Amino acid sequence: MTTAANPFFTHAEILKQANASKAKLITTLTCYYDKVKDLSSSSHDSHDVRLMCVDSPPDTSCLHFSELFQADESDMLEVDISLDDVIALPYSSGTTGLPKRVMLTHKGLVTSVVLFVPPLFHNYSLNSVLLCGLRARAAILMMNKFEIVSQLGLIDK
Repeated sequence: MTTAANPFFTHAEILKQANASKAKLITTLTCYYDKVKDLSSSSHDSHDVRLMCVDSPPDTSCLHFSELFQADESDMLEVDISLDDVIALPYSSGTTGLPKRVMLTHKGLVTSVVLFVPPLFHNYSLNSVLLCGLRARAAILMMNKFEIVSQLGLIDK
């Protein structure tokens, strides 16, 4: 199961979401590491949390993203998955109050895949770009900020 947090959330907002989702692994960029570094301590809701950085880890306690590709898929346990099983826990934008956890099922995500490129903390991007791309071992081009001219240049390149 996955959930994604807006990188502009405060430490308290990230902590609340990590606790509610019982996070086991938090993947981040080094520039946001300070917001999550203490989430791997035992003071965090009594469950173990590992930290992973997509870019250069700031210290040895943080895993590097490349470690995901060192895993041998044949060593994974087989799991029975139902279309009604929850796979993602995105949080609403909080337009009418505090953000609320939304439970998305395999069936719901499979029927909603579209070409859509919002930030990775947005559910559609998490599902259709990041997770599907990683599963397919596809190259994923990421931009820190959406700028149409830069994006068109990268597409052309």
